[in-house]
Amino acid sequence: MSGLRIVACVNTPSPWSLAARALFDYKQLPYQLGEQIIADENRDLKAWTGQNSAPVVAYRSSSYQEKIATTAEAITLLAERLEPRRPLIPSDPQQRAWMFGLLQALAGEDGFGWNRRLMSLSMAGVDKLPDNIRSMALKYDYSDSLAAVAEQRVAEILQLFSQTLEQQQARGSDFLVGDALTALDLYFAIFIGIMYRPLSDKYLPIPSAMRAGYELPSELLDAAIQPNIYTHRDRIFQQFLTPFMAY
Repeated sequence: MSGLRIVACVNTPSPWSLAARALFDYKQLPYQLGEQIIADENRDLKAWTGQNSAPVVAYRSSSYQEKIATTAEAITLLAERLEPRRPLIPSDPQQRAWMFGLLQALAGEDGFGWNRRLMSLSMAGVDKLPDNIRSMALKYDYSDSLAAVAEQRVAEILQLFSQTLEQQQARGSDFLVGDALTALDLYFAIFIGIMYRPLSDKYLPIPSAMRAGYELPSELLDAAIQPNIYTHRDRIFQQFLTPFMAY
């Protein structure tokens, strides 16, 4: 197929998949949606892209040129190139660098989402997991030593975002970087909305077992989170994200 295509997780609200789709929904860019089943072999996807994870965003502009993006940073850059008139990347070079740095801390390797996954795998007991879930754990370089420090890493990232919001609000901005909505705000609202004390099903339907895991309290994380984390999450959802996010 030509044009824009997004392969996203089905039957589970993956923050990576939903955030990727949110960029293109905000930019009002139509796309064809493909399915990736979590912890499945997804052989067709692997044959096409070399990996079996989601999201995958692909854009074919001609029979001999196809762009495939799989990381939050690459997906954001592709969305901006395809529709620059609804910008989600700051034009200021310092703000741009700060946004991508925070985006990596949220959605990249060893970031918030990455370490929340390590925490959930650790709570489940990786040795007791089915083979397909254990295989997924290896994608996150799971080890007992990394799982042991995952909670502290998540706390540090939450503190970073709380401090950033406090600094931005002090200068009169309602956004994480600069004075306008960026891709970071959308990713932030979705990742926080799912992966720690998630939003209600009214805004983000989540399977009960998955919700129970992300609602488990943590004294360390609760101490790291300031109210501005939840305030910003809720405001971005209400103003810029659809009340019901399908997956």
